[in-house]
Amino acid sequence: MQKFKSVEELINQLKPEKPVYCIRKKSIESSVKFFLDKFPGKILYAVKTNPHPEVIQTILNNGVNQFDVASIEEIKAIRKITQNAKCSYMHTVKSRESIKEAYFNYGVKTFSLDTKEELIKIIESTNNAKDLELFVRVAVSNEHAEIDLSKKFGALTSEAVGLLRLVKQYAKKIGLSFHVGSQCMHPISYAKGINEIGNIIKKTKIIPDTINVGGGFPTIYPDLIPQSLRFCSLVRSSSLFGNVAPSNSIEPVIGGNKPVMTRAVVDFPDPDSPTTATVEPRGTEMFTLFRIFTLL
Repeated sequence: MQKFKSVEELINQLKPEKPVYCIRKKSIESSVKFFLDKFPGKILYAVKTNPHPEVIQTILNNGVNQFDVASIEEIKAIRKITQNAKCSYMHTVKSRESIKEAYFNYGVKTFSLDTKEELIKIIESTNNAKDLELFVRVAVSNEHAEIDLSKKFGALTSEAVGLLRLVKQYAKKIGLSFHVGSQCMHPISYAKGINEIGNIIKKTKIIPDTINVGGGFPTIYPDLIPQSLRFCSLVRSSSLFGNVAPSNSIEPVIGGNKPVMTRAVVDFPDPDSPTTATVEPRGTEMFTLFRIFTLL
């Protein structure tokens, strides 16, 4: 792979006629380090953001070994690089064939859902597996996001309460997840999402093993400059669940009037991604038309 000091140098030397794909490895490394240092929990990388092998390998090399996948192709992309990384199939609409292949061929045991019908598909496609980790995705306000996902994914709180009770009967581990929308420009959205999760826990008296804080952490675009990055600290300090907290927890978060423990999870995008992330499943084929170079 050729290396250049800048995009300008690349263009001047190669004068490419076809699209050129540049990888800023130092930006990826700094983004990984930032989240590892600041976020109070485990971290997943959303493969749909950029599934190129060089990007995935750089993320692995810098300490993140869990991945949010949205398609079989993304699972295959990860397994070509590593057999040990955990893949979580977090798209809430999956075919039975994809669920079956993910579970039996690639060892994926973590799935997301927002309807009873999806739960039935997962149970039947895995032959009533007893080792599943299932997340109920909850719809929360996306008012501060550039791309609103709340009308497309997630169960309403009233629906999530019953769904969580049902999931508890079939899953070895249970989780709750939410997504504040792509390119969320105000950290208060995370506090609202966490509080909504807390309300569901109080209503059901079911304590999840994991809370998935979703994505939406903003980056800088020419016309979008997020306020000071208080996002991770706000997640850490939000009033979560009063006096209840997830079990098997590993990271401290302040909740109510006294400390509680929670294991949080986050997806984060490449900081220099030239386009906003989408929620549609995308495989590695989209990169076959591009020439790959590394910027120093």
